[in-house]
Amino acid sequence: MSDYQIGELLAKYDTLVKQGHVRFTNEAEHPELSEGLLDLIGVTADQWEKLRVGQREREKLAVQKGDMAPNFELPYLTDPEQTFRLSYRQGQRPVALIFAAYT
Repeated sequence: MSDYQIGELLAKYDTLVKQGHVRFTNEAEHPELSEGLLDLIGVTADQWEKLRVGQREREKLAVQKGDMAPNFELPYLTDPEQTFRLSYRQGQRPVALIFAAYT
């Protein structure tokens, strides 16, 4: 299952929670997470558990508020021979990262 598919399934779950179809957020406390709910989002109980474990693992690696941003290096769009490294700007002005489609 791709990261995109995982994201789609978790988004469906979040939508069901917001719509009131699911009234809990901790499956460990509510083993009655029904097959009906799993059917609504299109996964088996085993797939759901793998998704949730994967999500928890990714959250452990995520940058938290107050953490130093991880360094990275990207080529300039105007001159791919030159690169931008986030650490070049450390201690200077703020840097805004914008992720968008570029066509």
